[in-house]
Amino acid sequence: MPVSRLPEKNLRIGIMGYGSAGNAHTHAWLNMPLYFYPPPAKPILEAVYGGRNRERVESFAKKYGFKRIIADWKELVKDPDIDVVVIGTPAITHAEAAVTALESGKHVLCEKPMARNAEEAKAMANVAAKSKSKNIVGFNYRFVPAIAYAKKLIEEGYIGKISNFRGSYLNSMPDFAYLDLSIPVLGADWHFTPGAGGYGAITDIGTHILDMARFLVGEVTSVASARSQIAEERLLADRPNEKGKVSSNIEDLAVAALKFRGGALGTVEASWMAPGGKDLMRFDIYGTEGAIRFNLERIHELEVFTLKDSNEMRGFKNILTLSRSHPLMDKYWLDQGGGFAWEYTFINEIHHFSDCIVNDKSVSPEGATFLDGYRNCSIMDAMVQSAREERWINVNLDNP
Repeated sequence: MPVSRLPEKNLRIGIMGYGSAGNAHTHAWLNMPLYFYPPPAKPILEAVYGGRNRERVESFAKKYGFKRIIADWKELVKDPDIDVVVIGTPAITHAEAAVTALESGKHVLCEKPMARNAEEAKAMANVAAKSKSKNIVGFNYRFVPAIAYAKKLIEEGYIGKISNFRGSYLNSMPDFAYLDLSIPVLGADWHFTPGAGGYGAITDIGTHILDMARFLVGEVTSVASARSQIAEERLLADRPNEKGKVSSNIEDLAVAALKFRGGALGTVEASWMAPGGKDLMRFDIYGTEGAIRFNLERIHELEVFTLKDSNEMRGFKNILTLSRSHPLMDKYWLDQGGGFAWEYTFINEIHHFSDCIVNDKSVSPEGATFLDGYRNCSIMDAMVQSAREERWINVNLDNP
Protein backbone atom coordinates (compact mmCIF):
# COMPACT_ATOMS: atom_id res chain seq x y z
CA MET A 1 0.00 0.00 0.00
CA PRO A 2 1.49 3.38 -0.96
CA VAL A 3 2.27 5.77 1.89
CA SER A 4 1.25 9.45 1.57
CA ARG A 5 4.18 11.82 1.74
CA LEU A 6 4.83 15.32 2.90
CA PRO A 7 4.46 17.91 0.14
CA GLU A 8 7.50 18.83 -1.88
CA LYS A 9 7.03 22.48 -0.91
CA ASN A 10 9.16 23.58 2.05
CA LEU A 11 8.83 26.74 4.10
CA ARG A 12 12.12 27.74 5.71
CA ILE A 13 11.39 29.47 8.99
CA GLY A 14 13.40 32.18 10.75
CA ILE A 15 12.34 32.96 14.33
CA MET A 16 13.13 36.23 16.08
CA GLY A 17 12.95 35.64 19.82
CA TYR A 18 13.42 32.66 22.11
CA GLY A 19 11.11 33.67 24.97
CA SER A 20 7.46 32.74 25.41
CA ALA A 21 6.45 33.88 21.92
CA GLY A 22 9.40 32.12 20.29
CA ASN A 23 8.61 28.90 22.12
CA ALA A 24 4.90 29.00 21.27
CA HIS A 25 5.46 29.61 17.57
CA THR A 26 8.35 27.16 17.18
CA HIS A 27 6.30 24.47 18.91
CA ALA A 28 3.45 25.21 16.50
CA TRP A 29 5.60 25.00 13.37
CA LEU A 30 6.93 21.63 14.50
CA ASN A 31 3.54 20.19 15.40
CA MET A 32 1.34 21.63 12.65
CA PRO A 33 2.23 18.85 10.16
CA LEU A 34 1.28 16.20 12.73
CA TYR A 35 -2.26 17.52 13.09
CA PHE A 36 -2.79 18.83 9.55
CA TYR A 37 -1.31 15.93 7.63
CA PRO A 38 -0.35 16.33 4.90
CA PRO A 39 0.40 19.99 5.61
CA PRO A 40 0.37 22.73 2.98
CA ALA A 41 4.16 22.73 3.22
CA LYS A 42 6.85 21.16 5.32
CA PRO A 43 8.28 23.68 7.83
CA ILE A 44 12.06 23.75 8.08
CA LEU A 45 13.49 25.44 11.18
CA GLU A 46 16.24 27.32 9.40
CA ALA A 47 17.49 29.91 11.92
CA VAL A 48 16.78 31.65 15.20
CA TYR A 49 17.90 35.12 16.22
CA GLY A 50 19.29 35.59 19.69
CA GLY A 51 21.64 38.44 20.35
CA ARG A 52 21.58 38.93 24.13
CA ASN A 53 21.99 35.58 25.88
CA ARG A 54 24.12 33.14 23.94
CA GLU A 55 23.63 30.29 26.39
CA ARG A 56 19.83 30.56 26.27
CA VAL A 57 19.59 30.81 22.51
CA GLU A 58 21.95 27.85 22.05
CA SER A 59 19.76 25.79 24.36
CA PHE A 60 16.67 26.94 22.47
CA ALA A 61 18.18 26.09 19.08
CA LYS A 62 19.30 22.65 20.26
CA LYS A 63 15.94 21.87 21.87
CA TYR A 64 13.96 22.52 18.69
CA GLY A 65 16.56 21.56 16.09
CA PHE A 66 17.29 24.89 14.38
CA LYS A 67 20.03 24.68 11.77
CA ARG A 68 21.63 27.99 12.67
CA ILE A 69 21.80 30.83 15.19
CA ILE A 70 22.03 34.34 13.75
CA ALA A 71 23.33 37.00 16.13
CA ASP A 72 21.96 40.00 14.19
CA TRP A 73 18.23 40.09 13.42
CA LYS A 74 18.89 42.35 10.43
CA GLU A 75 20.81 39.48 8.85
CA LEU A 76 18.02 37.01 9.64
CA VAL A 77 15.24 39.03 7.98
CA LYS A 78 17.35 39.41 4.80
CA ASP A 79 18.70 35.85 4.71
CA PRO A 80 18.08 34.30 1.25
CA ASP A 81 17.57 30.86 2.83
CA ILE A 82 14.56 32.01 4.87
CA ASP A 83 11.01 32.16 3.50
CA VAL A 84 9.00 33.11 6.60
CA VAL A 85 10.05 35.48 9.37
CA VAL A 86 8.32 35.15 12.75
CA ILE A 87 8.80 38.26 14.90
CA GLY A 88 8.49 37.37 18.58
CA THR A 89 10.81 39.99 20.05
CA PRO A 90 9.76 43.12 22.03
CA ALA A 91 7.52 45.58 20.23
CA ILE A 92 10.33 48.10 19.74
CA THR A 93 11.76 45.84 17.00
CA HIS A 94 8.50 45.02 15.18
CA ALA A 95 8.23 47.86 12.69
CA GLU A 96 11.79 47.88 11.36
CA ALA A 97 12.03 44.08 11.31
CA ALA A 98 8.69 43.60 9.52
CA VAL A 99 9.35 46.31 6.94
CA THR A 100 12.84 44.98 6.19
CA ALA A 101 11.57 41.40 5.93
CA LEU A 102 8.73 42.32 3.57
CA GLU A 103 11.05 44.39 1.41
CA SER A 104 13.33 41.35 1.28
CA GLY A 105 10.49 39.22 -0.06
CA LYS A 106 9.73 37.31 3.16
CA HIS A 107 6.33 36.32 4.47
CA VAL A 108 5.91 37.81 7.95
CA LEU A 109 4.13 36.72 11.11
CA CYS A 110 4.41 39.53 13.66
CA GLU A 111 3.38 38.98 17.26
CA LYS A 112 1.03 41.36 19.00
CA PRO A 113 1.09 44.24 19.61
CA MET A 114 1.88 44.78 15.95
CA ALA A 115 3.65 48.03 16.81
CA ARG A 116 4.14 50.52 19.63
CA ASN A 117 1.74 53.00 18.04
CA ALA A 118 -0.36 53.61 14.95
CA GLU A 119 2.39 55.58 13.18
CA GLU A 120 4.70 52.55 13.19
CA ALA A 121 1.84 50.23 12.31
CA LYS A 122 0.87 52.45 9.38
CA ALA A 123 4.37 52.17 7.92
CA MET A 124 4.21 48.39 8.26
CA ALA A 125 0.77 48.18 6.65
CA ASN A 126 1.85 50.44 3.79
CA VAL A 127 4.75 48.17 2.89
CA ALA A 128 2.57 45.06 3.31
CA ALA A 129 -0.05 46.45 0.92
CA LYS A 130 2.58 46.84 -1.80
CA SER A 131 4.25 43.48 -1.15
CA LYS A 132 3.43 40.17 -2.81
CA SER A 133 4.31 38.41 0.46
CA LYS A 134 1.73 37.35 3.03
CA ASN A 135 1.45 38.99 6.44
CA ILE A 136 -0.37 38.13 9.64
CA VAL A 137 -0.50 39.52 13.18
CA GLY A 138 -0.37 37.03 16.07
CA PHE A 139 -3.93 37.43 17.34
CA ASN A 140 -4.07 33.70 17.98
CA TYR A 141 -7.39 33.79 19.85
CA ARG A 142 -9.14 34.14 16.50
CA PHE A 143 -8.22 30.46 16.12
CA VAL A 144 -9.96 29.21 19.27
CA PRO A 145 -12.79 26.94 18.03
CA ALA A 146 -15.27 28.44 20.51
CA ILE A 147 -14.51 31.96 19.25
CA ALA A 148 -14.64 30.87 15.62
CA TYR A 149 -18.02 29.28 16.38
CA ALA A 150 -19.20 32.50 18.05
CA LYS A 151 -18.30 34.39 14.85
CA LYS A 152 -20.19 31.83 12.78
CA LEU A 153 -23.30 32.20 14.94
CA ILE A 154 -23.11 36.00 14.73
CA GLU A 155 -22.75 35.95 10.96
CA GLU A 156 -25.71 33.56 10.68
CA GLY A 157 -27.85 36.00 12.67
CA TYR A 158 -28.26 33.74 15.70
CA ILE A 159 -28.28 36.67 18.15
CA GLY A 160 -29.75 39.23 15.76
CA LYS A 161 -28.34 42.74 15.43
CA ILE A 162 -25.55 43.31 17.96
CA SER A 163 -26.24 46.05 20.48
CA ASN A 164 -23.55 45.62 23.15
CA PHE A 165 -20.03 44.21 23.58
CA ARG A 166 -18.42 43.80 27.00
CA GLY A 167 -14.84 42.58 27.03
CA SER A 168 -11.93 42.35 29.46
CA TYR A 169 -8.47 40.87 29.74
CA LEU A 170 -7.35 40.58 33.34
CA ASN A 171 -3.98 38.88 33.60
CA SER A 172 -3.36 38.10 37.23
CA MET A 173 -1.18 35.03 37.62
CA PRO A 174 0.36 35.10 41.14
CA ASP A 175 3.91 34.77 39.80
CA PHE A 176 3.39 37.39 37.10
CA ALA A 177 6.01 40.10 37.49
CA TYR A 178 3.44 42.78 36.74
CA LEU A 179 1.41 41.75 39.78
CA ASP A 180 4.18 40.69 42.17
CA LEU A 181 5.97 43.86 43.28
CA SER A 182 8.69 41.83 45.03
CA ILE A 183 10.22 40.86 41.67
CA PRO A 184 12.87 43.29 40.31
CA VAL A 185 11.84 44.29 36.79
CA LEU A 186 12.90 47.88 36.06
CA GLY A 187 15.81 47.78 33.66
CA ALA A 188 15.21 44.12 32.74
CA ASP A 189 11.61 43.68 31.62
CA TRP A 190 10.93 45.58 28.40
CA HIS A 191 7.26 46.00 29.33
CA PHE A 192 8.37 48.68 31.81
CA THR A 193 10.97 50.32 29.60
CA PRO A 194 9.68 53.60 28.12
CA GLY A 195 9.42 53.31 24.36
CA ALA A 196 10.13 49.59 24.23
CA GLY A 197 6.63 48.15 24.36
CA GLY A 198 4.30 51.00 23.58
CA TYR A 199 2.06 51.61 26.55
CA GLY A 200 1.35 49.24 29.45
CA ALA A 201 -1.50 46.80 29.94
CA ILE A 202 -3.23 48.24 26.86
CA THR A 203 -0.56 47.04 24.45
CA ASP A 204 0.37 43.89 26.36
CA ILE A 205 -3.08 42.31 26.75
CA GLY A 206 -5.63 44.99 25.89
CA THR A 207 -4.66 44.56 22.24
CA HIS A 208 -6.19 41.06 22.32
CA ILE A 209 -9.60 42.09 23.62
CA LEU A 210 -9.70 44.99 21.17
CA ASP A 211 -9.07 42.51 18.37
CA MET A 212 -11.96 40.39 19.65
CA ALA A 213 -14.21 43.45 19.54
CA ARG A 214 -13.27 44.20 15.92
CA PHE A 215 -13.28 40.53 14.84
CA LEU A 216 -16.74 39.79 16.24
CA VAL A 217 -18.59 43.12 16.16
CA GLY A 218 -16.87 45.38 13.62
CA GLU A 219 -14.92 48.61 13.40
CA VAL A 220 -14.61 50.84 16.47
CA THR A 221 -15.24 54.46 15.50
CA SER A 222 -14.63 56.34 18.77
CA VAL A 223 -13.52 55.77 22.36
CA ALA A 224 -13.67 57.38 25.78
CA SER A 225 -10.98 56.01 28.07
CA ALA A 226 -9.23 56.25 31.44
CA ARG A 227 -5.87 54.83 32.55
CA SER A 228 -4.42 54.12 35.99
CA GLN A 229 -0.92 53.39 37.23
CA ILE A 230 -1.35 51.32 40.38
CA ALA A 231 2.35 50.71 41.07
CA GLU A 232 4.26 53.95 40.59
CA GLU A 233 7.50 52.36 41.81
CA ARG A 234 9.08 48.97 41.19
CA LEU A 235 12.31 47.24 42.14
CA LEU A 236 15.40 47.79 39.99
CA ALA A 237 16.89 44.73 38.28
CA ASP A 238 20.51 45.83 38.80
CA ARG A 239 19.89 47.01 42.39
CA PRO A 240 17.11 44.71 43.66
CA ASN A 241 16.94 46.38 47.05
CA GLU A 242 16.18 49.77 45.52
CA LYS A 243 13.08 51.13 43.83
CA GLY A 244 12.72 53.26 40.76
CA LYS A 245 9.86 55.28 39.37
CA VAL A 246 7.85 53.69 36.56
CA SER A 247 7.25 55.87 33.50
CA SER A 248 3.91 57.63 33.72
CA ASN A 249 3.13 56.40 30.20
CA ILE A 250 2.96 52.78 31.37
CA GLU A 251 -0.47 52.05 32.85
CA ASP A 252 -1.45 49.02 34.93
CA LEU A 253 -5.16 49.36 34.21
CA ALA A 254 -7.17 50.86 31.36
CA VAL A 255 -10.91 51.03 30.74
CA ALA A 256 -12.77 52.38 27.72
CA ALA A 257 -16.22 52.90 26.30
CA LEU A 258 -16.53 52.09 22.59
CA LYS A 259 -18.80 53.10 19.73
CA PHE A 260 -18.97 50.72 16.76
CA ARG A 261 -19.64 51.58 13.14
CA GLY A 262 -22.74 49.35 13.12
CA GLY A 263 -24.34 51.23 16.01
CA ALA A 264 -23.39 48.93 18.88
CA LEU A 265 -21.85 50.22 22.09
CA GLY A 266 -19.21 48.48 24.17
CA THR A 267 -16.77 48.53 27.04
CA VAL A 268 -13.30 47.04 27.43
CA GLU A 269 -10.85 46.82 30.30
CA ALA A 270 -7.29 45.58 30.52
CA SER A 271 -5.25 45.04 33.67
CA TRP A 272 -2.18 43.04 34.58
CA MET A 273 -2.77 43.71 38.30
CA ALA A 274 -6.16 42.04 38.84
CA PRO A 275 -5.77 39.22 41.42
CA GLY A 276 -7.97 36.16 41.14
CA GLY A 277 -7.74 34.77 37.64
CA LYS A 278 -5.11 32.88 35.69
CA ASP A 279 -5.51 34.33 32.21
CA LEU A 280 -8.92 35.90 32.21
CA MET A 281 -9.93 37.12 28.77
CA ARG A 282 -13.70 37.12 28.45
CA PHE A 283 -16.46 38.80 26.51
CA ASP A 284 -20.25 39.07 26.44
CA ILE A 285 -22.03 39.99 23.20
CA TYR A 286 -25.71 40.94 23.28
CA GLY A 287 -28.04 41.20 20.29
CA THR A 288 -31.72 41.73 19.57
CA GLU A 289 -32.39 37.96 19.51
CA GLY A 290 -29.82 36.45 21.87
CA ALA A 291 -26.39 36.62 23.48
CA ILE A 292 -22.98 34.90 23.56
CA ARG A 293 -20.43 34.57 26.36
CA PHE A 294 -16.82 33.32 26.34
CA ASN A 295 -14.13 32.88 28.99
CA LEU A 296 -10.57 31.94 27.94
CA GLU A 297 -10.07 30.03 31.19
CA ARG A 298 -12.75 27.65 29.89
CA ILE A 299 -11.31 27.59 26.40
CA HIS A 300 -13.52 24.93 24.82
CA GLU A 301 -16.83 26.26 26.14
CA LEU A 302 -19.22 28.81 24.66
CA GLU A 303 -22.38 30.04 26.38
CA VAL A 304 -25.28 30.91 24.09
CA PHE A 305 -28.76 32.31 24.69
CA THR A 306 -31.62 32.68 22.23
CA LEU A 307 -35.04 34.26 22.48
CA LYS A 308 -36.26 31.56 20.10
CA ASP A 309 -36.57 29.21 23.08
CA SER A 310 -39.89 29.06 24.85
CA ASN A 311 -40.07 31.11 28.04
CA GLU A 312 -39.73 28.11 30.36
CA MET A 313 -36.62 26.92 28.47
CA ARG A 314 -34.82 30.24 28.29
CA GLY A 315 -31.35 30.53 29.79
CA PHE A 316 -27.71 30.38 28.75
CA LYS A 317 -26.67 26.97 27.38
CA ASN A 318 -23.09 25.81 27.72
CA ILE A 319 -21.78 24.38 24.44
CA LEU A 320 -18.64 22.20 24.45
CA THR A 321 -17.05 23.12 21.12
CA LEU A 322 -15.28 19.77 20.77
CA SER A 323 -17.19 18.12 17.95
CA ARG A 324 -15.89 17.53 14.45
CA SER A 325 -18.57 19.90 13.15
CA HIS A 326 -17.25 22.82 15.18
CA PRO A 327 -14.82 25.19 13.41
CA LEU A 328 -11.12 24.24 13.52
CA MET A 329 -11.78 21.01 15.44
CA ASP A 330 -11.66 18.24 12.82
CA LYS A 331 -7.92 17.61 13.27
CA TYR A 332 -7.89 17.24 17.06
CA TRP A 333 -9.05 14.77 19.71
CA LEU A 334 -12.81 14.97 19.54
CA ASP A 335 -15.62 14.95 22.12
CA GLN A 336 -13.21 14.77 25.04
CA GLY A 337 -13.48 17.08 28.05
CA GLY A 338 -9.94 18.37 27.58
CA GLY A 339 -9.88 18.11 23.83
CA PHE A 340 -8.51 21.56 22.95
CA ALA A 341 -5.59 23.40 24.52
CA TRP A 342 -4.18 26.95 24.39
CA GLU A 343 -1.15 25.79 22.40
CA TYR A 344 -3.39 24.55 19.58
CA THR A 345 -4.43 28.12 18.78
CA PHE A 346 -0.91 28.69 17.46
CA ILE A 347 -1.03 25.45 15.46
CA ASN A 348 -4.30 26.55 13.84
CA GLU A 349 -2.83 29.98 13.14
CA ILE A 350 0.34 28.53 11.61
CA HIS A 351 -1.67 26.14 9.43
CA HIS A 352 -3.88 28.96 8.18
CA PHE A 353 -0.87 31.15 7.40
CA SER A 354 0.97 28.30 5.64
CA ASP A 355 -2.11 27.50 3.57
CA CYS A 356 -2.44 31.16 2.56
CA ILE A 357 1.22 31.29 1.53
CA VAL A 358 1.30 28.06 -0.46
CA ASN A 359 -2.11 28.39 -2.11
CA ASP A 360 -2.14 32.21 -2.41
CA LYS A 361 -5.23 32.66 -0.25
CA SER A 362 -6.31 35.74 1.67
CA VAL A 363 -5.20 35.82 5.31
CA SER A 364 -8.31 37.87 6.17
CA PRO A 365 -10.95 37.56 7.55
CA GLU A 366 -9.98 34.46 9.55
CA GLY A 367 -6.55 35.84 10.37
CA ALA A 368 -5.52 39.38 11.29
CA THR A 369 -3.56 41.18 8.57
CA PHE A 370 -1.27 44.17 9.02
CA LEU A 371 -4.27 46.34 8.16
CA ASP A 372 -6.08 44.82 11.15
CA GLY A 373 -3.00 45.44 13.26
CA TYR A 374 -2.91 49.07 12.17
CA ARG A 375 -6.58 49.55 13.06
CA ASN A 376 -5.92 47.91 16.44
CA CYS A 377 -3.04 50.30 17.14
CA SER A 378 -5.23 53.22 16.10
CA ILE A 379 -7.75 52.28 18.78
CA MET A 380 -5.01 52.04 21.42
CA ASP A 381 -3.63 55.44 20.45
CA ALA A 382 -7.14 56.90 20.66
CA MET A 383 -7.59 55.38 24.13
CA VAL A 384 -4.38 57.00 25.36
CA GLN A 385 -5.33 60.36 23.86
CA SER A 386 -8.83 60.13 25.32
CA ALA A 387 -7.47 59.40 28.79
CA ARG A 388 -5.07 62.34 28.53
CA GLU A 389 -7.64 64.82 27.24
CA GLU A 390 -10.66 63.38 29.08
CA ARG A 391 -12.95 63.39 26.05
CA TRP A 392 -14.27 61.14 23.27
CA ILE A 393 -11.72 60.57 20.49
CA ASN A 394 -12.53 59.40 16.97
CA VAL A 395 -10.52 56.40 15.73
CA ASN A 396 -8.65 56.88 12.46
CA LEU A 397 -10.12 54.29 10.10
CA ASP A 398 -8.44 55.54 6.94
CA ASN A 399 -6.49 52.95 4.99
CA PRO A 400 -2.76 53.51 5.48
